[in-house]
Amino acid sequence: MQRNQIRRVVILVFLVVGVTVGYNISKKIEEKNELEVTLQSMSFEGIEFLDDAHTLENNQIIFTFFHPSCDFCQADAEEFKKSHTDLKDFEVLWVSYDEKDSIQKFSKTYGLDTLPNMHFAYMNIEAMLERYGNVKFPTFLAYDNNGQLIKKFVGLTKPEEILQAYKDAGD
Repeated sequence: MQRNQIRRVVILVFLVVGVTVGYNISKKIEEKNELEVTLQSMSFEGIEFLDDAHTLENNQIIFTFFHPSCDFCQADAEEFKKSHTDLKDFEVLWVSYDEKDSIQKFSKTYGLDTLPNMHFAYMNIEAMLERYGNVKFPTFLAYDNNGQLIKKFVGLTKPEEILQAYKDAGD
C-alpha cells in the first residue's frame, strides 16, 4: 500500500514538472516568434555595422544570418552577387558572430563589398542566441518597407525565391 502511494506521488511530480517545462518551452518559442514580427521590434542593438548602413531605414530589407565558413552561405553569396541587379531595390544585411576580419573577407571574396545595397555586420553570439535562439545558417528574413516580416527562409535559398515572396505579398 505504501508503495502505491509513493508511486502515485512520483508520477504526480513527473506530471507537474513535465507540464511546467513544456509550458516554459512553448512560451520561449512564442517570445522568439514575436521578435520576428516587425523589424522595429528586432532592434539593431548589439549589432555592429561594418559599413555605412544608414539606408536600412524604411526600405525592404533581407536580413541574413550567415557564417563565413558555411558552404550554403557561400553558395548563397554567389547567387546574390549574380542577382544583384534584381536585388537593387532591396537592402541586404548579412549578420554573423564570426570575427570581423572573416566577415569582411567573406564580403570581398564574393564581391558583395562593392554592391551599395549589401551590408555586413557583426553580432555577439550571446546576443544572437538570446534574441533569436539557435539560428541555422543561412537564415533569411524578408521584411517589407514597413518592417513587417513577409517570410522566413532557412537553408540554401536562391534570391528568386525571396523575390517571389515579395511579389506574392504585393510589395
